[in-house]
Amino acid sequence: MFYKIFFLKFIILLSQILSFEIYGKSVLPECNREFTAKVYENGLFYMADKKSGIDYDLLKELEKRSGCKFVITAEPRARIWYELENGKLDFATSGIPTTKREEYSYFSNFVSYKKSILIRKETNIKSMQDFMANKNLIFGTIISYKDGSKKIDNMLDLLRQEKRVEESTSQELMYKKLATNRIQAVIGSILNYKIYFEKFPNLKDDIEIYDWFPEEKSANVAIVISKKTINEIERQSWDALIKEMVVDGTVLKIFKKYLTDDDFKKLINFKVWKCTINCNYQ
Repeated sequence: MFYKIFFLKFIILLSQILSFEIYGKSVLPECNREFTAKVYENGLFYMADKKSGIDYDLLKELEKRSGCKFVITAEPRARIWYELENGKLDFATSGIPTTKREEYSYFSNFVSYKKSILIRKETNIKSMQDFMANKNLIFGTIISYKDGSKKIDNMLDLLRQEKRVEESTSQELMYKKLATNRIQAVIGSILNYKIYFEKFPNLKDDIEIYDWFPEEKSANVAIVISKKTINEIERQSWDALIKEMVVDGTVLKIFKKYLTDDDFKKLINFKVWKCTINCNYQ
């Protein structure tokens, strides 16, 4: 009986993959219920005061293409990871994989890019080594933040051991702390800091922006699909829809809605995945 079920699942999965490759369209997932999806305040990815952003638009496009009903709400990122781990959420956005997160989530990558270090000018700090040496300086992050860069994540772990990391519940609060010199450095990109430079006008002139780890590769950013509520066969259908949005240029079009040509020039190693379903997105 077990082998019959396994064989049946294999045939269904194979037919989905072949359908995408032959016809260029993904097999639609089953819309047998409403799906829950959550975003978090994250610069241009999601602006809570406007209830809009890149992540929100990606989810609405996924809703349109699938024909399924999405219930999209906003929560702090720590709450989102908790709900994914406990099987209370179907989709999340702008997810960075870790070994633990991959136990309960799939990651469907759609872009990759590198983040920079934003640091207050009066510190005169140019490198990670300089920052580590000055025990009076505090680094700011968000609760549950993972960067995807091993060197940045390792740096944060070392600073936590020295009690030199201050975590905030939102990016806006983190940038407010940076603007008032409560913290001296944060991790970010134009996708994040653009709107906070507008909210805190003096901040732009008070900081320097560095790439402390030029040899590091870009980090993948993904739409997160729950392993607890969506099975492997259905996950393939959702993943194929996301890749379809990438290949036909929709993802890049959404980014261009929020970024100017000059903004794109400030992104480090920005890449929208251009690939079909069988490519390696790692």
